[in-house]
Amino acid sequence: MNAILNTTGQVPARTLAQMRLVASKADLKPALMEAFAEGAAARGLTAVQAQAAIAGVIFMATNPLARNVDDATLIKLTDEFLAKVKGDTTGTKVETPVEPTSLAGEVLMTYLAAEDAKQPVPRNHTAHVGQSWDSPAAMAHKIADARAAAIAPMMGLKHEPTVGRELGPNTLDHARQWAKQSGAQMRSEADMMEAFVTGRVTGKIAYMSGSHTTSDFPTIAGGSVQILIGRALEQTPVGLALCASKITASDWRARKMPNASAASSLTKVGEAGEVKFRTIDTSGEAVPAPDRYAGAFRATEELLTNAAAGGYDLEIAIAKALLDAAQESQRSVLAAAITGNAAMADGNLMFSSQHANIAGAASAITVTSLGAARTAMQRFIDSRKAARPVTPYIILVPPEKQTEAEQIIAQITATKSSDANPFAGNLQVVSDPGLAGTATYHWYVLPNPATTDGLALITMEGMDSPQVEARDAWPDFGMTWRVQWPLAAAFVRSSWYRTQGA
Repeated sequence: MNAILNTTGQVPARTLAQMRLVASKADLKPALMEAFAEGAAARGLTAVQAQAAIAGVIFMATNPLARNVDDATLIKLTDEFLAKVKGDTTGTKVETPVEPTSLAGEVLMTYLAAEDAKQPVPRNHTAHVGQSWDSPAAMAHKIADARAAAIAPMMGLKHEPTVGRELGPNTLDHARQWAKQSGAQMRSEADMMEAFVTGRVTGKIAYMSGSHTTSDFPTIAGGSVQILIGRALEQTPVGLALCASKITASDWRARKMPNASAASSLTKVGEAGEVKFRTIDTSGEAVPAPDRYAGAFRATEELLTNAAAGGYDLEIAIAKALLDAAQESQRSVLAAAITGNAAMADGNLMFSSQHANIAGAASAITVTSLGAARTAMQRFIDSRKAARPVTPYIILVPPEKQTEAEQIIAQITATKSSDANPFAGNLQVVSDPGLAGTATYHWYVLPNPATTDGLALITMEGMDSPQVEARDAWPDFGMTWRVQWPLAAAFVRSSWYRTQGA
Protein backbone atom coordinates (compact mmCIF):
# COMPACT_ATOMS: atom_id res chain seq x y z
CA MET A 1 0.00 0.00 0.00
CA ASN A 2 1.34 3.42 -0.96
CA ALA A 3 0.89 4.83 2.53
CA ILE A 4 1.34 8.54 3.21
CA LEU A 5 3.09 8.71 6.59
CA ASN A 6 4.90 11.39 8.54
CA THR A 7 8.35 11.08 10.04
CA THR A 8 6.95 9.13 13.01
CA GLY A 9 5.46 6.48 10.75
CA GLN A 10 1.89 7.70 11.32
CA VAL A 11 -0.72 9.27 9.08
CA PRO A 12 -0.56 13.08 9.38
CA ALA A 13 -3.27 14.35 11.71
CA ARG A 14 -4.36 17.01 9.18
CA THR A 15 -4.92 14.41 6.47
CA LEU A 16 -6.82 12.13 8.84
CA ALA A 17 -9.00 15.05 9.95
CA GLN A 18 -9.86 15.84 6.32
CA MET A 19 -10.88 12.26 5.67
CA ARG A 20 -12.98 12.16 8.85
CA LEU A 21 -14.78 15.29 7.69
CA VAL A 22 -15.63 13.64 4.36
CA ALA A 23 -16.79 10.47 6.14
CA SER A 24 -18.92 12.40 8.63
CA LYS A 25 -21.20 13.62 5.85
CA ALA A 26 -22.23 10.05 5.01
CA ASP A 27 -25.01 8.25 6.86
CA LEU A 28 -22.78 5.35 7.94
CA LYS A 29 -22.01 3.59 11.20
CA PRO A 30 -19.22 5.27 13.21
CA ALA A 31 -16.84 2.29 12.97
CA LEU A 32 -17.20 2.20 9.19
CA MET A 33 -16.72 5.96 8.89
CA GLU A 34 -13.51 5.73 10.94
CA ALA A 35 -12.26 2.78 8.89
CA PHE A 36 -12.87 4.74 5.70
CA ALA A 37 -11.13 7.84 7.07
CA GLU A 38 -8.07 5.90 8.22
CA GLY A 39 -7.85 3.89 5.01
CA ALA A 40 -8.27 6.92 2.76
CA ALA A 41 -5.74 8.95 4.75
CA ALA A 42 -3.19 6.14 4.80
CA ARG A 43 -3.44 5.79 1.02
CA GLY A 44 -3.04 9.51 0.47
CA LEU A 45 -6.40 10.19 -1.14
CA THR A 46 -7.15 13.83 -1.75
CA ALA A 47 -10.35 15.37 -0.43
CA VAL A 48 -11.83 15.24 -3.95
CA GLN A 49 -10.87 11.58 -4.37
CA ALA A 50 -12.29 10.76 -0.93
CA GLN A 51 -15.59 12.47 -1.73
CA ALA A 52 -15.88 10.29 -4.83
CA ALA A 53 -14.79 7.15 -2.97
CA ILE A 54 -17.30 7.57 -0.13
CA ALA A 55 -20.07 6.97 -2.69
CA GLY A 56 -18.68 3.48 -3.21
CA VAL A 57 -18.69 2.75 0.52
CA ILE A 58 -22.27 4.00 0.81
CA PHE A 59 -23.18 1.74 -2.14
CA MET A 60 -21.82 -1.31 -0.31
CA ALA A 61 -23.18 -0.41 3.13
CA THR A 62 -26.72 0.35 1.93
CA ASN A 63 -26.93 -2.34 -0.74
CA PRO A 64 -29.75 -4.79 0.04
CA LEU A 65 -27.36 -7.60 -0.82
CA ALA A 66 -25.14 -6.63 2.12
CA ARG A 67 -27.90 -6.75 4.74
CA ASN A 68 -26.39 -9.94 6.23
CA VAL A 69 -22.78 -8.76 6.03
CA ASP A 70 -21.42 -8.01 9.52
CA ASP A 71 -19.63 -4.77 10.39
CA ALA A 72 -16.16 -6.34 10.58
CA THR A 73 -16.50 -7.79 7.10
CA LEU A 74 -17.85 -4.53 5.71
CA ILE A 75 -14.81 -2.73 7.13
CA LYS A 76 -12.55 -5.29 5.44
CA LEU A 77 -14.39 -4.83 2.14
CA THR A 78 -14.01 -1.05 2.51
CA ASP A 79 -10.26 -1.50 2.81
CA GLU A 80 -10.19 -3.68 -0.31
CA PHE A 81 -12.28 -1.11 -2.14
CA LEU A 82 -9.96 1.75 -1.17
CA ALA A 83 -7.02 -0.31 -2.41
CA LYS A 84 -8.74 -0.59 -5.80
CA VAL A 85 -9.57 3.12 -5.82
CA LYS A 86 -5.94 4.04 -5.27
CA GLY A 87 -4.79 1.26 -7.60
CA ASP A 88 -2.21 -0.10 -5.18
CA THR A 89 -3.25 -3.77 -5.17
CA THR A 90 -0.25 -4.40 -7.43
CA GLY A 91 1.86 -1.51 -6.26
CA THR A 92 1.12 0.59 -9.35
CA LYS A 93 -1.13 3.54 -9.90
CA VAL A 94 -4.25 3.12 -12.04
CA GLU A 95 -4.07 5.56 -14.97
CA THR A 96 -7.74 5.37 -15.96
CA PRO A 97 -10.05 5.90 -12.97
CA VAL A 98 -13.12 3.68 -12.69
CA GLU A 99 -16.52 4.73 -11.35
CA PRO A 100 -16.31 4.18 -7.53
CA THR A 101 -19.68 2.45 -7.33
CA SER A 102 -18.58 0.04 -10.07
CA LEU A 103 -15.45 -0.83 -8.08
CA ALA A 104 -17.51 -1.19 -4.92
CA GLY A 105 -19.92 -3.46 -6.77
CA GLU A 106 -17.03 -5.67 -7.88
CA VAL A 107 -15.69 -5.97 -4.34
CA LEU A 108 -19.11 -6.73 -2.84
CA MET A 109 -20.16 -9.17 -5.56
CA THR A 110 -16.84 -11.04 -5.38
CA TYR A 111 -17.24 -11.47 -1.63
CA LEU A 112 -20.87 -12.60 -1.90
CA ALA A 113 -20.03 -15.07 -4.66
CA ALA A 114 -17.23 -16.59 -2.56
CA GLU A 115 -19.53 -16.90 0.44
CA ASP A 116 -22.35 -18.47 -1.55
CA ALA A 117 -19.95 -20.93 -3.15
CA LYS A 118 -19.46 -22.45 0.31
CA GLN A 119 -23.06 -23.63 0.54
CA PRO A 120 -25.70 -25.17 -1.76
CA VAL A 121 -27.25 -22.64 -4.11
CA PRO A 122 -31.02 -22.30 -3.58
CA ARG A 123 -33.19 -21.98 -6.68
CA ASN A 124 -35.65 -19.27 -5.79
CA HIS A 125 -37.30 -16.39 -7.55
CA THR A 126 -36.28 -13.35 -5.52
CA ALA A 127 -34.87 -10.02 -6.58
CA HIS A 128 -31.67 -10.34 -4.56
CA VAL A 129 -28.21 -10.83 -5.97
CA GLY A 130 -25.38 -12.82 -4.38
CA GLN A 131 -25.20 -16.41 -5.73
CA SER A 132 -22.11 -18.19 -6.99
CA TRP A 133 -20.95 -16.88 -10.37
CA ASP A 134 -21.22 -20.43 -11.72
CA SER A 135 -24.92 -20.74 -10.88
CA PRO A 136 -27.97 -19.88 -13.02
CA ALA A 137 -29.14 -17.52 -10.26
CA ALA A 138 -25.91 -15.52 -10.52
CA MET A 139 -26.36 -15.22 -14.29
CA ALA A 140 -29.91 -14.03 -13.64
CA HIS A 141 -28.59 -11.17 -11.49
CA LYS A 142 -26.01 -10.24 -14.10
CA ILE A 143 -28.74 -10.09 -16.72
CA ALA A 144 -30.91 -7.98 -14.39
CA ASP A 145 -28.06 -5.46 -14.03
CA ALA A 146 -27.53 -5.34 -17.81
CA ARG A 147 -31.25 -4.94 -18.50
CA ALA A 148 -31.54 -2.11 -15.97
CA ALA A 149 -28.71 -0.29 -17.76
CA ALA A 150 -30.51 -0.72 -21.10
CA ILE A 151 -33.91 0.37 -19.76
CA ALA A 152 -32.72 3.35 -17.67
CA PRO A 153 -32.29 5.80 -20.60
CA MET A 154 -35.81 4.92 -21.79
CA MET A 155 -37.07 6.22 -18.45
CA GLY A 156 -34.81 9.27 -18.44
CA LEU A 157 -32.47 7.67 -15.91
CA LYS A 158 -28.83 6.63 -15.72
CA HIS A 159 -27.53 3.33 -14.43
CA GLU A 160 -23.93 2.17 -14.82
CA PRO A 161 -23.91 -1.65 -14.81
CA THR A 162 -21.53 -3.45 -12.47
CA VAL A 163 -21.76 -7.25 -12.49
CA GLY A 164 -23.66 -7.20 -15.78
CA ARG A 165 -21.48 -4.78 -17.71
CA GLU A 166 -20.02 -7.51 -19.95
CA LEU A 167 -23.51 -8.42 -21.18
CA GLY A 168 -25.20 -6.53 -23.98
CA PRO A 169 -28.69 -5.00 -23.94
CA ASN A 170 -30.22 -7.54 -26.35
CA THR A 171 -32.90 -9.81 -24.86
CA LEU A 172 -31.99 -12.65 -27.23
CA ASP A 173 -28.40 -12.53 -25.97
CA HIS A 174 -29.75 -12.65 -22.42
CA ALA A 175 -31.85 -15.70 -23.31
CA ARG A 176 -28.78 -17.41 -24.80
CA GLN A 177 -26.75 -16.72 -21.66
CA TRP A 178 -29.55 -18.04 -19.44
CA ALA A 179 -30.01 -21.21 -21.53
CA LYS A 180 -26.28 -21.88 -21.56
CA GLN A 181 -25.91 -21.37 -17.81
CA SER A 182 -29.02 -23.37 -16.88
CA GLY A 183 -28.49 -26.17 -19.39
CA ALA A 184 -31.92 -25.68 -20.99
CA GLN A 185 -32.39 -27.68 -24.22
CA MET A 186 -34.20 -25.65 -26.90
CA ARG A 187 -35.11 -26.43 -30.53
CA SER A 188 -35.07 -22.83 -31.76
CA GLU A 189 -34.37 -19.26 -30.72
CA ALA A 190 -38.12 -18.62 -30.54
CA ASP A 191 -38.52 -21.50 -28.09
CA MET A 192 -35.55 -20.24 -26.11
CA MET A 193 -37.04 -16.75 -25.84
CA GLU A 194 -40.40 -18.13 -24.70
CA ALA A 195 -38.77 -20.42 -22.15
CA PHE A 196 -36.55 -17.58 -20.93
CA VAL A 197 -39.56 -15.42 -20.08
CA THR A 198 -42.30 -17.92 -19.21
CA GLY A 199 -40.52 -21.20 -18.40
CA ARG A 200 -42.66 -22.93 -21.02
CA VAL A 201 -42.51 -23.68 -24.73
CA THR A 202 -45.93 -23.52 -26.44
CA GLY A 203 -47.58 -24.43 -23.14
CA LYS A 204 -45.12 -27.19 -22.20
CA ILE A 205 -42.47 -27.09 -19.49
CA ALA A 206 -38.96 -26.54 -20.87
CA TYR A 207 -36.36 -29.21 -20.15
CA MET A 208 -33.01 -28.59 -18.48
CA SER A 209 -30.49 -31.42 -18.79
CA GLY A 210 -33.27 -34.02 -18.66
CA SER A 211 -35.24 -32.45 -15.78
CA HIS A 212 -38.03 -29.91 -15.64
CA THR A 213 -37.07 -26.25 -15.14
CA THR A 214 -38.80 -22.92 -14.67
CA SER A 215 -37.65 -19.55 -15.93
CA ASP A 216 -35.37 -17.26 -13.96
CA PHE A 217 -37.14 -14.30 -15.53
CA PRO A 218 -38.98 -13.38 -12.29
CA THR A 219 -35.57 -12.98 -10.62
CA ILE A 220 -34.25 -11.03 -13.59
CA ALA A 221 -37.26 -8.74 -13.97
CA GLY A 222 -37.56 -8.21 -10.22
CA GLY A 223 -33.89 -7.30 -9.99
CA SER A 224 -33.95 -4.88 -12.93
CA VAL A 225 -37.12 -3.19 -11.65
CA GLN A 226 -35.64 -2.77 -8.16
CA ILE A 227 -32.53 -1.14 -9.62
CA LEU A 228 -34.61 1.19 -11.78
CA ILE A 229 -36.82 2.29 -8.87
CA GLY A 230 -33.77 3.01 -6.74
CA ARG A 231 -32.17 5.09 -9.49
CA ALA A 232 -35.42 6.99 -10.10
CA LEU A 233 -35.78 7.90 -6.43
CA GLU A 234 -32.19 9.19 -6.45
CA GLN A 235 -32.28 11.05 -9.76
CA THR A 236 -35.90 12.27 -9.91
CA PRO A 237 -36.97 12.64 -6.27
CA VAL A 238 -40.32 14.03 -5.20
CA GLY A 239 -40.19 17.61 -3.98
CA LEU A 240 -40.75 16.83 -0.31
CA ALA A 241 -37.90 14.29 -0.33
CA LEU A 242 -35.53 17.15 -1.22
CA CYS A 243 -36.54 18.82 2.05
CA ALA A 244 -35.83 15.89 4.37
CA SER A 245 -32.73 14.31 5.85
CA LYS A 246 -32.54 10.54 6.28
CA ILE A 247 -32.47 8.40 9.40
CA THR A 248 -31.86 4.65 9.16
CA ALA A 249 -33.56 2.45 11.75
CA SER A 250 -31.95 -0.85 12.69
CA ASP A 251 -35.17 -2.36 14.08
CA TRP A 252 -38.92 -1.76 14.26
CA ARG A 253 -38.92 0.11 17.57
CA ALA A 254 -39.56 3.81 18.11
CA ARG A 255 -36.73 5.69 19.78
CA LYS A 256 -35.53 9.16 20.68
CA MET A 257 -32.75 11.32 19.31
CA PRO A 258 -29.76 12.08 21.54
CA ASN A 259 -30.25 15.37 23.36
CA ALA A 260 -27.05 17.36 23.13
CA SER A 261 -28.52 20.79 23.82
CA ALA A 262 -27.01 20.82 27.29
CA ALA A 263 -23.58 20.52 25.70
CA SER A 264 -24.08 23.35 23.23
CA SER A 265 -21.69 25.72 24.97
CA LEU A 266 -18.32 25.58 26.67
CA THR A 267 -17.51 27.17 30.02
CA LYS A 268 -14.41 29.01 31.07
CA VAL A 269 -11.95 26.83 32.99
CA GLY A 270 -10.76 28.30 36.26
CA GLU A 271 -7.28 28.25 37.73
CA ALA A 272 -7.96 24.88 39.37
CA GLY A 273 -8.40 23.39 35.91
CA GLU A 274 -11.80 21.87 36.68
CA VAL A 275 -13.92 21.07 33.62
CA LYS A 276 -17.67 20.92 34.10
CA PHE A 277 -19.43 17.87 32.69
CA ARG A 278 -22.58 18.20 30.62
CA THR A 279 -24.91 15.32 29.85
CA ILE A 280 -25.90 13.97 26.47
CA ASP A 281 -28.90 11.68 26.91
CA THR A 282 -31.81 10.17 25.00
CA SER A 283 -34.36 12.82 25.91
CA GLY A 284 -34.35 14.33 22.42
CA GLU A 285 -37.04 14.35 19.78
CA ALA A 286 -39.05 11.18 19.13
CA VAL A 287 -38.17 9.09 16.07
CA PRO A 288 -41.11 6.87 15.12
CA ALA A 289 -40.65 3.29 13.97
CA PRO A 290 -41.12 2.81 10.23
CA ASP A 291 -44.43 1.44 9.03
CA ARG A 292 -44.34 -1.17 6.29
CA TYR A 293 -45.92 0.05 3.04
CA ALA A 294 -46.46 -2.66 0.46
CA GLY A 295 -48.38 -3.58 -2.65
CA ALA A 296 -48.77 -6.54 -4.98
CA PHE A 297 -49.23 -6.54 -8.74
CA ARG A 298 -49.81 -9.24 -11.34
CA ALA A 299 -48.75 -9.39 -14.99
CA THR A 300 -50.95 -11.54 -17.19
CA GLU A 301 -49.74 -14.51 -19.22
CA GLU A 302 -50.50 -12.52 -22.37
CA LEU A 303 -48.19 -9.72 -21.26
CA LEU A 304 -45.43 -12.24 -20.53
CA THR A 305 -45.88 -13.83 -23.94
CA ASN A 306 -45.51 -10.42 -25.56
CA ALA A 307 -42.34 -9.84 -23.53
CA ALA A 308 -40.90 -12.97 -25.11
CA ALA A 309 -40.76 -11.00 -28.36
CA GLY A 310 -37.67 -9.30 -27.02
CA GLY A 311 -38.71 -5.86 -25.78
CA TYR A 312 -38.56 -4.15 -22.41
CA ASP A 313 -42.22 -3.10 -22.23
CA LEU A 314 -43.02 -5.39 -19.30
CA GLU A 315 -40.23 -4.13 -17.05
CA ILE A 316 -40.81 -0.50 -18.00
CA ALA A 317 -44.52 -0.75 -17.24
CA ILE A 318 -43.97 -2.50 -13.92
CA ALA A 319 -41.14 -0.14 -12.92
CA LYS A 320 -43.29 2.93 -13.62
CA ALA A 321 -46.26 1.49 -11.75
CA LEU A 322 -44.22 0.52 -8.69
CA LEU A 323 -42.29 3.81 -8.78
CA ASP A 324 -45.52 5.84 -8.83
CA ALA A 325 -46.83 3.80 -5.89
CA ALA A 326 -43.59 4.18 -3.93
CA GLN A 327 -43.31 7.92 -4.53
CA GLU A 328 -46.93 8.50 -3.58
CA SER A 329 -46.37 6.65 -0.30
CA GLN A 330 -43.21 8.65 0.35
CA ARG A 331 -44.97 11.91 -0.43
CA SER A 332 -47.96 11.15 1.80
CA VAL A 333 -45.74 10.16 4.73
CA LEU A 334 -43.68 13.36 4.48
CA ALA A 335 -46.71 15.58 3.89
CA ALA A 336 -48.48 14.13 6.93
CA ALA A 337 -45.50 15.04 9.12
CA ILE A 338 -45.49 18.62 7.78
CA THR A 339 -49.22 19.32 7.94
CA GLY A 340 -49.84 17.23 11.06
CA ASN A 341 -47.88 19.72 13.18
CA ALA A 342 -47.24 17.22 15.98
CA ALA A 343 -45.90 18.16 19.41
CA MET A 344 -42.15 18.19 19.93
CA ALA A 345 -40.24 16.93 22.97
CA ASP A 346 -40.88 20.20 24.84
CA GLY A 347 -44.64 19.65 24.56
CA ASN A 348 -45.17 22.49 22.09
CA LEU A 349 -46.38 22.04 18.53
CA MET A 350 -43.70 21.98 15.84
CA PHE A 351 -45.00 25.21 14.30
CA SER A 352 -45.92 27.42 17.25
CA SER A 353 -45.28 30.80 18.80
CA GLN A 354 -43.26 29.06 21.52
CA HIS A 355 -40.76 27.99 18.84
CA ALA A 356 -41.00 31.41 17.16
CA ASN A 357 -41.28 29.72 13.76
CA ILE A 358 -44.65 30.94 12.50
CA ALA A 359 -45.42 34.29 10.94
CA GLY A 360 -47.65 36.59 12.99
CA ALA A 361 -49.89 37.35 10.04
CA ALA A 362 -50.75 35.82 6.68
CA SER A 363 -48.56 37.05 3.84
CA ALA A 364 -47.85 36.44 0.20
CA ILE A 365 -44.33 35.46 -0.84
CA THR A 366 -42.45 38.77 -0.96
CA VAL A 367 -38.97 40.03 -0.22
CA THR A 368 -40.35 41.51 2.99
CA SER A 369 -41.95 38.25 4.19
CA LEU A 370 -38.83 36.30 3.26
CA GLY A 371 -36.78 38.80 5.23
CA ALA A 372 -38.99 38.26 8.26
CA ALA A 373 -38.53 34.50 7.94
CA ARG A 374 -34.75 34.81 7.67
CA THR A 375 -34.56 37.07 10.71
CA ALA A 376 -36.68 34.69 12.77
CA MET A 377 -34.55 31.70 11.73
CA GLN A 378 -31.39 33.55 12.67
CA ARG A 379 -32.94 34.11 16.11
CA PHE A 380 -33.82 30.46 16.80
CA ILE A 381 -32.82 29.26 20.30
CA ASP A 382 -32.59 25.85 21.99
CA SER A 383 -34.11 24.66 25.26
CA ARG A 384 -31.31 26.44 27.20
CA LYS A 385 -32.15 29.71 25.42
CA ALA A 386 -28.80 29.49 23.62
CA ALA A 387 -28.70 30.83 20.05
CA ARG A 388 -29.10 28.15 17.38
CA PRO A 389 -29.44 30.14 14.15
CA VAL A 390 -30.13 28.45 10.84
CA THR A 391 -29.63 29.75 7.31
CA PRO A 392 -32.52 29.67 4.82
CA TYR A 393 -31.83 27.36 1.88
CA ILE A 394 -35.19 26.20 0.46
CA ILE A 395 -38.56 27.84 0.05
CA LEU A 396 -41.21 25.11 -0.09
CA VAL A 397 -44.54 25.96 -1.73
CA PRO A 398 -47.59 24.23 -3.22
CA PRO A 399 -47.49 23.94 -7.04
CA GLU A 400 -49.92 26.86 -7.43
CA LYS A 401 -47.32 29.21 -5.91
CA GLN A 402 -44.18 27.88 -7.61
CA THR A 403 -44.10 30.53 -10.35
CA GLU A 404 -44.74 33.29 -7.83
CA ALA A 405 -41.87 32.07 -5.66
CA GLU A 406 -39.50 31.77 -8.62
CA GLN A 407 -40.31 35.30 -9.70
CA ILE A 408 -39.61 36.64 -6.24
CA ILE A 409 -36.12 35.12 -5.99
CA ALA A 410 -35.22 35.66 -9.67
CA GLN A 411 -31.97 37.48 -10.39
CA ILE A 412 -32.96 41.00 -11.43
CA THR A 413 -30.50 43.78 -12.23
CA ALA A 414 -31.41 46.60 -9.88
CA THR A 415 -31.20 50.21 -11.04
CA LYS A 416 -30.79 51.41 -7.46
CA SER A 417 -29.73 49.79 -4.19
CA SER A 418 -33.23 49.82 -2.74
CA ASP A 419 -34.43 47.59 -5.58
CA ALA A 420 -31.81 44.88 -4.98
CA ASN A 421 -33.17 41.44 -4.17
CA PRO A 422 -31.09 39.93 -1.32
CA PHE A 423 -32.58 36.48 -1.95
CA ALA A 424 -31.73 36.21 -5.64
CA GLY A 425 -29.69 33.06 -6.16
CA ASN A 426 -29.66 32.27 -2.43
CA LEU A 427 -32.83 30.18 -2.15
CA GLN A 428 -34.02 27.09 -4.01
CA VAL A 429 -37.70 26.83 -4.85
CA VAL A 430 -39.24 23.40 -4.24
CA SER A 431 -42.90 22.61 -4.87
CA ASP A 432 -44.86 19.45 -4.21
CA PRO A 433 -48.50 18.47 -4.74
CA GLY A 434 -48.48 17.01 -1.24
CA LEU A 435 -49.03 20.57 0.00
CA ALA A 436 -52.53 22.01 -0.27
CA GLY A 437 -52.99 24.93 -2.66
CA THR A 438 -56.25 26.14 -1.12
CA ALA A 439 -57.02 29.60 0.22
CA THR A 440 -55.50 28.62 3.57
CA TYR A 441 -52.25 27.29 2.10
CA HIS A 442 -48.90 27.57 3.88
CA TRP A 443 -45.40 28.11 2.53
CA TYR A 444 -42.20 27.25 4.34
CA VAL A 445 -38.61 28.40 4.57
CA LEU A 446 -36.12 25.79 5.72
CA PRO A 447 -32.36 25.17 6.00
CA ASN A 448 -30.29 22.74 3.96
CA PRO A 449 -31.40 19.28 5.16
CA ALA A 450 -27.93 17.91 4.39
CA THR A 451 -26.37 20.10 7.08
CA THR A 452 -29.18 21.00 9.49
CA ASP A 453 -31.71 18.69 11.13
CA GLY A 454 -35.37 19.36 10.50
CA LEU A 455 -37.77 16.99 8.77
CA ALA A 456 -36.43 13.43 8.68
CA LEU A 457 -37.45 10.46 6.55
CA ILE A 458 -36.96 7.21 8.48
CA THR A 459 -36.27 3.96 6.59
CA MET A 460 -35.09 0.52 7.65
CA GLU A 461 -31.45 -0.50 7.42
CA GLY A 462 -30.77 -2.02 4.01
CA MET A 463 -34.06 -0.69 2.62
CA ASP A 464 -33.34 2.91 1.65
CA SER A 465 -35.33 2.25 -1.52
CA PRO A 466 -38.29 -0.07 -2.17
CA GLN A 467 -37.56 -3.81 -2.21
CA VAL A 468 -39.04 -5.72 -5.13
CA GLU A 469 -39.74 -9.44 -5.38
CA ALA A 470 -41.26 -11.33 -8.30
CA ARG A 471 -42.38 -14.91 -8.83
CA ASP A 472 -44.54 -17.09 -11.03
CA ALA A 473 -48.24 -16.56 -10.28
CA TRP A 474 -48.72 -20.24 -9.45
CA PRO A 475 -51.31 -21.78 -9.62
CA ASP A 476 -52.54 -18.98 -11.90
CA PHE A 477 -50.74 -18.02 -15.08
CA GLY A 478 -48.59 -14.90 -15.26
CA MET A 479 -46.20 -13.27 -12.81
CA THR A 480 -46.76 -11.55 -9.49
CA TRP A 481 -44.75 -8.66 -8.04
CA ARG A 482 -44.52 -7.48 -4.48
CA VAL A 483 -42.93 -4.23 -3.39
CA GLN A 484 -42.37 -3.09 0.19
CA TRP A 485 -40.84 0.02 1.70
CA PRO A 486 -40.80 0.71 5.46
CA LEU A 487 -41.25 4.46 5.97
CA ALA A 488 -41.91 7.08 8.62
CA ALA A 489 -41.33 10.82 8.93
CA ALA A 490 -41.02 13.29 11.77
CA PHE A 491 -39.46 16.59 12.70
CA VAL A 492 -36.34 16.13 14.84
CA ARG A 493 -35.67 19.85 15.20
CA SER A 494 -37.88 22.92 14.87
CA SER A 495 -35.69 24.50 12.19
CA TRP A 496 -38.44 25.36 9.67
CA TYR A 497 -40.41 28.61 9.44
CA ARG A 498 -44.06 28.64 8.30
CA THR A 499 -46.13 31.44 6.84
CA GLN A 500 -49.82 31.27 5.94
CA GLY A 501 -50.32 32.48 2.40
CA ALA A 502 -52.41 35.45 1.50
